[in-house]
Amino acid sequence: MKSKITNSRILKTLAIIYTAPSIHIQGLDMKQRLWFTFLMSFVLSFFMTGYVTWLNLGFTDLYFAQWMRAFGMAWPAAGVISFTFGPIVQQLSRRLAGQA
Repeated sequence: MKSKITNSRILKTLAIIYTAPSIHIQGLDMKQRLWFTFLMSFVLSFFMTGYVTWLNLGFTDLYFAQWMRAFGMAWPAAGVISFTFGPIVQQLSRRLAGQA
């Protein structure tokens, strides 16, 4: 299964998030939550797949291509997971910090 992240798909996603109205659900600004999910899932999946690809292959001729392939598969999954479990983890972290 090939996964391909194209610039146009990324730009379309950014445009949807940027132009989305701010909707407050249970005290959360949905636009801010979408931006946070988009950016955090990008950063985490980018660096984690780069690191794991390096652990598995080392710096070979195939490194960059395999890294981008892994990133292309990981980023959408990271986005869904982050959006789904973000509020739960945030609530848990508040409790652990004694702020709940």
